[in-house]
Amino acid sequence: MNNIMPIRQRHSSKQGFPLRLFSAAFVISILTSVFSGWQSWQMQERAEEISKKHIALTENVGRIMLLDEVLTMSARMAAGTGDFSYEKRYDQFDPQLTIEIDEVRAMLPQADIARFVSETDEANLALVKMERQAFALAHQGRRQEATALLTGAEYMRLKKVYAGGMEKTVNAANGLIEREALHLHSLSLWLATASAIGVLVLLAAWFLAIRSARNWAAERMEAEDELRKAQDELVRNEKLALLGQVADTVGHELRNPLGVMNNAVYYLQAVLPDADETTREYLGIIKDEIAEAERIVSDLLDAVRTKPPRPETVMVAELLGNVLRKCAVPPSIAARMDIPATTPDIRVDPAQMHQVFWNLITNGVEAMPEGGALEIRAEANPAAHTVTVSIRDSGSGIAPEQQARLFQPLFTTKARRVGLGLVVVKNLTQANGGSVGVESGVGKGSMFAITLPCGSS
Repeated sequence: MNNIMPIRQRHSSKQGFPLRLFSAAFVISILTSVFSGWQSWQMQERAEEISKKHIALTENVGRIMLLDEVLTMSARMAAGTGDFSYEKRYDQFDPQLTIEIDEVRAMLPQADIARFVSETDEANLALVKMERQAFALAHQGRRQEATALLTGAEYMRLKKVYAGGMEKTVNAANGLIEREALHLHSLSLWLATASAIGVLVLLAAWFLAIRSARNWAAERMEAEDELRKAQDELVRNEKLALLGQVADTVGHELRNPLGVMNNAVYYLQAVLPDADETTREYLGIIKDEIAEAERIVSDLLDAVRTKPPRPETVMVAELLGNVLRKCAVPPSIAARMDIPATTPDIRVDPAQMHQVFWNLITNGVEAMPEGGALEIRAEANPAAHTVTVSIRDSGSGIAPEQQARLFQPLFTTKARRVGLGLVVVKNLTQANGGSVGVESGVGKGSMFAITLPCGSS
């Protein structure tokens, strides 16, 4: 009996298998799968909704930034040139800016933006009032006062307040998206936990789902990155299109009076050789300012009208040497060229690349007002049939948030610039079949790299 009883017990246990419980678990698993599928569909719809909202906010903010720059430039151009067609353009774009700001605010929780809306609106109204006042002064022929008004400390302070308000608006938009994304993420975790508790059989399926979700997230991030790049390029093209509308008129109308003024200064310097030191100093200042204005006009025209290059086979060392000799490098800056004798020739338009390297070297010099080191190197890549010329300075460097906008028209970190030099650099380099790269860090200087095709490629 002792040998038989264990066999009967195992046989009895086998017959007592909880089939109904297994069936109930199976039914629960099916219901959980259906519920999970429905929730997954809801999550996908919500994710697409968040993505669309994020895209809409990004586009609206981009248009706000562009319109704000257009209004500021229109007011300053009207004050500087006396051309009141800019006032009409101002009147055309001013209502659009208000509409865009209202649309962005309508998308955001009022509790998040209420604390800074009034401050931003007050700054905006004050800026509009000053710009309208500048138009009135320009109509009275008091263009110098109008220009001073639009470049004064109060105007710039209001611009900073307004820009700060818009930055807070962008942060509020990002906060909204982050909160919704966190809520969506929490819902996803809850669903995964509930499904895992409901039935262990679905663990393998959830593993595949998580892996698919990661792939989807990676693709989504890649798509968003491409979208951001496309939006940046769109803003750049819109600014170039706007500049194109005014470049011909402004460029030609400014060059004639600048030429007359330059000839007048030359004449005065010739007929007043014995003038006192103050007079000679001020004539020199006028001449330098005329040259700066002519450079800005040239940059404006080159930024919107890149002529087809006339490529020639050029020696890298000879080209860079000619550029460096024509740049005003102060004694406090140690300029050094490292161009190996084995560096192959490049196939480019010499005049256009002369301008590219002149702009970059000049930028490097201006980045080191207290002195420093300027290094110009060339490195060949035989496999790619290219030569990369790098121009490195030991200046203060460029902040990461500014690097993405370096090649955007009208973006500059310098007080007396209009933000066209690097646009010209990029346009001319690309026209010659090359590319531009930049590496920089705050306090570590900057390095711009121009990669160009070899003459034998």
